[in-house]
Amino acid sequence: MLRVFMLILLASTGVAHAAPYDLDPAKSFFTIVTHKQGVGSGLAHDHIIGTTAVQAKINADPKQIAATDFEVSFNVKDLKVDDPAYVPKVIDMITSKKILEKKPADVSEGDRKTITEDMLADEQLDAKKHPQIKARLLKLVPAPPGDPSITHMATVSLTIKGKSVDKEFKAEIKPTGDNISVKAWGAAKFTEFGIEPVSLFFGAIRNGDEFDILVHFEARKAKAS
Repeated sequence: MLRVFMLILLASTGVAHAAPYDLDPAKSFFTIVTHKQGVGSGLAHDHIIGTTAVQAKINADPKQIAATDFEVSFNVKDLKVDDPAYVPKVIDMITSKKILEKKPADVSEGDRKTITEDMLADEQLDAKKHPQIKARLLKLVPAPPGDPSITHMATVSLTIKGKSVDKEFKAEIKPTGDNISVKAWGAAKFTEFGIEPVSLFFGAIRNGDEFDILVHFEARKAKAS
């Protein structure tokens, strides 16, 4: 009798039944937006840097979104800088979240190559010693009322250049049948990860310390094996 009572109690309290989900790489991305700064900022550029080559472990229960758990990672060498094929995929989210007002000016192939080499160098991401960027969800709670595009607030452990920092992200999570859509955005600082923003001409042209992160994941419930 006691056992029956406990089973009924567990069912009535809404125990989470999170299931694994498979990421759709064709519809998912991880994007970093850097911002120009300095008296020579008119000669500098905001940069859109990102990748679709994301690996993810996602467990979710559409009936209890707060039970969602995910870890994502990607190789820093997969990051594309101002890539003309990548930027159109992400610019709508960037402008709608007011990260940038409009698409940045195009950057030549030669400049993109130089920026990528600088980004992966020892003084910046140090790709040889720290080949991956990782993010892990720590906590997910309903967002306060006010903005219908923000359904949850997420605390995420972000690991860049081997250093982990907990950051707060705004999130829009929409489950639909066997699918789940996750959009999240937030800001961080390069110096939090031991990275000095790129500076040229004695600081006249430089990147700001703060950068924005935007992610969009589309996933489908994994088929039972």
